[in-house]
Amino acid sequence: MSGAWRPVALIGPAFVGKTSLVRYLTEHAAFHQIPTVTTRPPRPVESDGSARRFLSAAEFTATCVGPEWVVTMAGSVHYAINVADVRAAAARGPVVFESSLEGLSSYRAVLPDVAVTYLRPSDRARLDDALAHSPDRPPGERAARVIANREWVDAEPAADLCLTVPRLGRAQLAEFHRTAAARMLALARGPDDR
Repeated sequence: MSGAWRPVALIGPAFVGKTSLVRYLTEHAAFHQIPTVTTRPPRPVESDGSARRFLSAAEFTATCVGPEWVVTMAGSVHYAINVADVRAAAARGPVVFESSLEGLSSYRAVLPDVAVTYLRPSDRARLDDALAHSPDRPPGERAARVIANREWVDAEPAADLCLTVPRLGRAQLAEFHRTAAARMLALARGPDDR
């Protein structure tokens, strides 16, 4: 391979399994995760650390400025990725970060080599139901995310790789993660090295 790996942006609706797949990629497939900086509060199952950094609006405004940051919004929440961190990590090996559909064009503008993997739910009604009854999100956010999820699924964004997440048990989920990791690793290598 000549040069760096292609960074991989993982996109998909809420509750489709992005975080679970990223965890698998970092633990079993040698991917490095670039943390997303956000103004949204952490959910009960989240903590400030390797996957996300949670900042107040004032801290975000002071921190995420300059050409090295890609700043996007989803609703009233701000998200940012440090482009220098992405490029540095991609020089060492495969790298993944989560993106919103709203932010994807911004990432593509500054990272033209980004490889996009879209996680598509196999059962939209089940996904909506899981989100609508999620105890770790306030009711207003749940309703807004159900609507946003429908837009996601209807949009079917342009992606280099689309993976349909089937309804799974624990064993099937492990197999899906292994298969997804192999395909995403090939994507990160680039078309000349597959």
